[in-house]
Amino acid sequence: MIELWQRIAETSGARIFGLLAGLVSLIITARLLGPDGRGTVAAILSWVSLFSTMAYLSLGQVAIYKAGQERGTEWFSQVFGALAVLTICLSLISLAVEFALYKNTGGAVYGKLPLGLLLIGSTMIPLQIWQQYSSSLLMAIDRLSVFNRAQVIGSTAGVCGIIVFVWILRWGVKGALVANILNQLLVALIGLNVLWQFAGRRLQIDWYSIYYLLKNGVKLHLNAVGAYIFSQSNILILNYYVTKSEVGWYQFSYQLVTIMLVLPQAASMVLYTMMAQKGADETWATNKRLLFQVTTLMIVLSGLAYVIAPWAIPLIAGSEFTPSIALFQLLLPALIGMTFSTVMANQWIGRGLFLEAAILTLGCGFGNLGLNYYLIPRFGVRGAVYAAVITAVCIQAMINLAMGVWCDRNVRRQELA
Repeated sequence: MIELWQRIAETSGARIFGLLAGLVSLIITARLLGPDGRGTVAAILSWVSLFSTMAYLSLGQVAIYKAGQERGTEWFSQVFGALAVLTICLSLISLAVEFALYKNTGGAVYGKLPLGLLLIGSTMIPLQIWQQYSSSLLMAIDRLSVFNRAQVIGSTAGVCGIIVFVWILRWGVKGALVANILNQLLVALIGLNVLWQFAGRRLQIDWYSIYYLLKNGVKLHLNAVGAYIFSQSNILILNYYVTKSEVGWYQFSYQLVTIMLVLPQAASMVLYTMMAQKGADETWATNKRLLFQVTTLMIVLSGLAYVIAPWAIPLIAGSEFTPSIALFQLLLPALIGMTFSTVMANQWIGRGLFLEAAILTLGCGFGNLGLNYYLIPRFGVRGAVYAAVITAVCIQAMINLAMGVWCDRNVRRQELA
């Protein structure tokens, strides 16, 4: 376990660096753009995330599952080539759909966001799709350290971009978007170089691999859609019902909560790497111990965050973001469900439970969506907070706790057989 926590610490360190860099960017943009500008950036990034999430089809997770089943490295060049081709095709489809929606609704579906800014943000769609694939492939071949290094470099460039484009050049929202593009571009390119070397410096296009990825990805992808609906739909609904400032307050609070997920996310990435090498059953004992340890740490950190929020948030973002204090404190219980879901993710994938995971997560997402539609018109921005907490604690945590019990019994039966 000591070696495992060392790897988690390394991954956490890279993610913490990235999140601190993001926090610096958040502070600068919050102070220079104000709640209204932050709300516009949040809305554009949420739309970009929507299209990239819908398009990437969870093919990276399918690649990890294939690595766990195949063993060795013979599968890699074929899967790498298939994912490269699919990145281009899926990106073009996404951009076409995005433009068609804007043209047919006169921009109303996007809450009247400026077309120019939306187009700038849309250049991140292929980068986000490939980053999903690249990180999965690097985990599958036990090169997680490369992804960690890429995150550090990309995050550094992103902060520099915010300083140059937003602070010095005063490009406003456009500058914040360009800085995000720079960050993701560097992460994609650094990972791509290592994967290209591992693939033997050739792009092998294998149609069966494309078919295999798509067939299994379609079953699993409802899981990603459900996760998006849970985490991002509230921003889109808020953008419709409340002011841009209120969107900015909520997005700031929610982003602080996601920053706290760095430890569960690091643990999950390490577990994915283990699972690709050993399989789900052999990883379960470690997974179970980590689930308990990480959840305990998150409860302690949530308590500390609740106490320091009243002075930390105004210090970080300025007095204009004072309303975010109460929103952030109310959101903290959602971390329990989010932690369960994050640390247990590799067990769903490693056991090939694509459709089951997808149906449950999609149900969770639509439950959250329904709560948002009901609560936001009645309670405003606090309605989004109530919906997030109810969904995370009452649905996400319970589903993954039940999954943990099932995994434990399944492994015990195999040991007795």
